[in-house]
Amino acid sequence: MDNVLVQEIFSTLSLNEEEIFEKIGTEISFAQDAFPPSKQGLIKTGKRWWTHNRERLTSNLCESEVIKNAF
Repeated sequence: MDNVLVQEIFSTLSLNEEEIFEKIGTEISFAQDAFPPSKQGLIKTGKRWWTHNRERLTSNLCESEVIKNAF
């Protein structure tokens, strides 16, 4: 696994829930709006995305040999 990716994973693991939702919101919102969204807007977007995709992500990641081998 790429060292940069590993560092990003471990860096993300140290975030609290609100910071994770903000990070997801930032990734989703990147270059979509003429004006940058507020921090609360990013958190709301990230939380909505997580709620919508959680089951699919956890079922795929928990079964992934790559993820299992990384930890």
